[in-house]
Amino acid sequence: MSELSKVNIEDYISLYEQGLKLDQIKPLNNQTYKIFRASGIDIRIVHRKNTYQNAQAFQKIKHFTKNNEYFYMIPVTTIKETIVGFILRGVLKSDYSTVSREFSEYNKKVPLMFGFNKKFLKFEEHDVCYPIVVCEGSKDCIFLKQFYPYVVAINTSSMGLNAQVLLNLTNKFVLAYDNDKAGQEGILRDKKILRSLGAQVANLELDTSLDKGGNFLIKDVSDYIKSPNKISKLKEELFYKLKRVLSF
Repeated sequence: MSELSKVNIEDYISLYEQGLKLDQIKPLNNQTYKIFRASGIDIRIVHRKNTYQNAQAFQKIKHFTKNNEYFYMIPVTTIKETIVGFILRGVLKSDYSTVSREFSEYNKKVPLMFGFNKKFLKFEEHDVCYPIVVCEGSKDCIFLKQFYPYVVAINTSSMGLNAQVLLNLTNKFVLAYDNDKAGQEGILRDKKILRSLGAQVANLELDTSLDKGGNFLIKDVSDYIKSPNKISKLKEELFYKLKRVLSF
């Protein structure tokens, strides 16, 4: 659920700055914590029941905090790493919400993209137009960045207006959406849209092994952390698809 209504981003930054850094808590034995801790991103944990100074931010996310006593605050930044919003993710549940600073009427419907950092400052310095890898969630984005720097997360299974935004940076894309119906439908939809706009696009094919219940063992890119023996195959697939769109 998204909180894209008018917010005072300074309230959220104040709340974030009072949160605990991940190295200040006892390590959690779960996939999300391990990926976030290894990311190098200053992700904080906030406890709903603590008393925080200038905690007006809680008022606009009551629906989220009601079900999440502890939650991560993941900063969403510009390429120059100015904070423009946050992804909120439950520590004990997979619930999430997003908050963003107020933008102009023209572009307020563009969802927040996660993954921009200082490495993108060098994006246009290359002699060729480099691809951007687009995935759904922040965990997927963080996981893929250990292999390739130009990865963003759109926080949903469809690029929407973000396609127009990203086409200002490149015309080459690799889509790394989830291994579910929504993700696979999103790939087909976004491939069609991007190609109609003159872009070269390929998709990252995830491992399709099934568990005993007939469900995918790898539901999204971040699930590879549970299957380290399959990571080398993921890297091969990623670099193959990057080279493929670069060759056009």
